[in-house]
Amino acid sequence: MTDKFNDPLDDLGVDSDKREASGDEYESMTAAEVVEKLEEAWQNEKFAPEILECRTEVVDCVMDLIRDMEENISHVKRGDLVAGIHKLELDRIKYVLSSYLRQRVLKIQDHALHILEQEATRSSATPSRLSPGELAFAKEYAENVETHLHSLTLRHMPSNFQHVEKRNARMKVLMEQQ
Repeated sequence: MTDKFNDPLDDLGVDSDKREASGDEYESMTAAEVVEKLEEAWQNEKFAPEILECRTEVVDCVMDLIRDMEENISHVKRGDLVAGIHKLELDRIKYVLSSYLRQRVLKIQDHALHILEQEATRSSATPSRLSPGELAFAKEYAENVETHLHSLTLRHMPSNFQHVEKRNARMKVLMEQQ
């Protein structure tokens, strides 16, 4: 096999300046290395029970890479075999990126109160596990769930049961009962 088909990212003609990632750690990485970092983050996130630290730099670099690859593919004539291979590689990268982000959103939805509690109690020296957008989503999601719960069930209950207790309050009550 020729070297031409070994790494589809190298053949796309993406300028090396555009292929380099932003950030200190990602300054000198090639497109293939950035995609490899994304795949590593995706697999770690997929198999970890809790949400991991957000890899915003990698996501931003991959988004730039996708834009550059789409632009370069649009300039290639239709029916070209190499262009088809590059399009498949681009679709694979998009799938990995969307799956990584989907896994994070699902974990936020499943554990919104716990994640917000952890964010509130973490020290300023500890890096946040959520990006600013994810944090805003988690807060809005928790508020919407509480509003929905209140509108469906709590308003029909006696007044002394019409409040949603936070996780810590429930844990204290459970500990006192034992």
